[in-house]
Amino acid sequence: MKDFIQRFKNARKVVSMLKSGAFTPYMIEGECYTAESEIGDLWLASGSFFCEMRKKNTREYIGAFGLFWRHYVWFAAGRKFKRSAERKPVPVL
Repeated sequence: MKDFIQRFKNARKVVSMLKSGAFTPYMIEGECYTAESEIGDLWLASGSFFCEMRKKNTREYIGAFGLFWRHYVWFAAGRKFKRSAERKPVPVL
């Protein structure tokens, strides 16, 4: 139960950081793959089933959210962050 509560706290912290603008998007060919911050990288490219924190500049997942809370992170803030990062600006003519 202790791990479940800690993962919930991790998820709430990341959601609040996403909403406050502490993450910056990492884009490849117009698609947002990760959200980067000083605590690590949040994988966003594959949707809610794979939304998880990784160590900075590596591919090693740290398991900060677990199987349940990663969906909370994705639906609370991750998908909106990804969508706003991928939105192309309207050109000024």
